[in-house]
Amino acid sequence: LGHSLGSALSLWFAQDHSDLIRGVFAVDGLPVLPRSENMSPEQRKATVEGMRGQMANLTQEVFEQQQISYMKFMGVIDDKVAETIGKRSATSDRTAYVDYMAELFGKDMRKDMPKISVPVGMVCPYYAKDMAAMNMSEEQKTAYYAGLMAGTPKLQMISINEARHFVMIDQPKIFNEKLASFVKSVE
Repeated sequence: LGHSLGSALSLWFAQDHSDLIRGVFAVDGLPVLPRSENMSPEQRKATVEGMRGQMANLTQEVFEQQQISYMKFMGVIDDKVAETIGKRSATSDRTAYVDYMAELFGKDMRKDMPKISVPVGMVCPYYAKDMAAMNMSEEQKTAYYAGLMAGTPKLQMISINEARHFVMIDQPKIFNEKLASFVKSVE
């Protein structure tokens, strides 16, 4: 079970160690970051270096505001919860934060998805208000994520509506039901 970076790490682990696990419940973390799937390795490297440079020059106050802003626009639906989580996130070790973001952005694991021999449940959150600007329906977003997961032999797409990236906070009851159902299916 992994969320975001943890989801990507779970997929990566499963590519070489499916024999050690029964399944992967991946929560909004893919083998490649959305909207970066067409970048070349050189473009990824340049983007990562740019990220490192920008983050190195941020004050703590600006970093905190960025984290709060991210949480309000992509993290969770409730602004009060977003403020709390954003402030907590900003207390993270910035070097570790930049390193994991760079590592994740620089990685494209799609070619090895067929190596995963266990069931994979991919949670795809959907919030209509966010997707309206891109004219993307819930079905279209789920299909997009499924495309990024192409080649995964035992893939189950799990769309959860009225949720952003921290789907377990926005829709805890539905999330827990989906998780319990997945775990039961791989016992």
